[in-house]
Amino acid sequence: MLKVCDHKLFSDNRVRELQISRPPVNALNFELLESLKEEVLTATDDGVGALVLSGAGGVFSAGMDIKETASLSRTDLTRTFQALKDVTLAIGYSSIPIAAAVSGNCLGAGAVFSLFCDYRVMSKHRVSFGITEVKGGMKINPHIVYALGRIVGEHQAQNLILGAKLLDAQTAYQSGLADELVSRQLVVSRAVAWCDRILKLPPGAMAGTRDAARSKLRETLAVMEAEAIEVRVNEWFEEDVQSSLRRLLKA
Repeated sequence: MLKVCDHKLFSDNRVRELQISRPPVNALNFELLESLKEEVLTATDDGVGALVLSGAGGVFSAGMDIKETASLSRTDLTRTFQALKDVTLAIGYSSIPIAAAVSGNCLGAGAVFSLFCDYRVMSKHRVSFGITEVKGGMKINPHIVYALGRIVGEHQAQNLILGAKLLDAQTAYQSGLADELVSRQLVVSRAVAWCDRILKLPPGAMAGTRDAARSKLRETLAVMEAEAIEVRVNEWFEEDVQSSLRRLLKA
């Protein structure tokens, strides 16, 4: 479900690609989230200097596997939500740069993960980007609102989230949600190239400046980290959420 590839570069910088591979739309479940968390957390132990997060099959990720998640017991849902939280924290707190290689649709939790990456390379064609959880009756947490607003502005973030809007690649680029637009076959290589450029900077200056630029982002993550996971689990079982989910699953 998660493919790991180390890219060999002339510079000898170590860039590792973590490719989400769960056909047909790379929907996230507990096992995949756990694998992703472990790979992000242990990358520096292997001497990796930067990460690229990508998706297989022309899709980044459609977000959580709603059909599977809707069938989980409270116990299994709790561990799945915890795993989702842990991946967000691992990406957001990462001490090494992470680039998102968005070769296709990037929705829900997949879009959230990309917001906490340092750089986003996106395919020019056949991409939808959006955070649409409000359609399922779920509240959007402040750390997501902040991460989106940090890029597109607070008012625009509110409009995108409340409207559950899907953006095409060009609109995402114009909004700052993509740093580069390239053909699909070049998405990963351009993300790797960005990582290589960043790693060629003086290490101390790069790391210190990156920490300063991401300090407020990490403050919002600390608030999310402190929140008990049961808050989200209880919300999931509220009737308005369940009724919204039933409508989505019937659609």
